[in-house]
Amino acid sequence: MGINGMSVIVEAASSSGTITLSETHPKVLYYALTQQKYNYRETHAEMDSFLSNMLGGLNIRTSNDHEWDAAISAYALLMGITGAWKTDLHELQPEDNCRIVKPCGKTFYYWPND
Repeated sequence: MGINGMSVIVEAASSSGTITLSETHPKVLYYALTQQKYNYRETHAEMDSFLSNMLGGLNIRTSNDHEWDAAISAYALLMGITGAWKTDLHELQPEDNCRIVKPCGKTFYYWPND
């Protein structure tokens, strides 16, 4: 996300006390869930089918990788806010000599349970 995207998030968060801000990395998440390399160009039908199955048969049909990334990001947020995924990577303690930067305030990075 670029600076403009972060500006939108900061504004949205300041005008709403109930917004949940989350972070996802769709390519890494896809690998974690499937053990397959993300390759939208060659496997978009299989990737759409995977998401459809994860969402209980909801028919997911994306037109490009940006739409697919948005769909899996929404799925990760759904899993986190419903409590299906209990892991929040932002809650992990950083290694020594590292710090976590929070330019948008409190955010969540929901991750599939181990």
